[in-house]
Amino acid sequence: MEDPSENIDTSVTFCFLPSNLETFFKATLIFVGLFLHHVIY
Repeated sequence: MEDPSENIDTSVTFCFLPSNLETFFKATLIFVGLFLHHVIY
């Protein structure tokens, strides 16, 4: 049985992405950068 809240979260994410794709992309780059920095050091 699927989790309804997970479906809602997915829908919110898909609604969020098109209008804020650039911001989301930048946030992802920052997160990956910090993650890699933490792993390396």
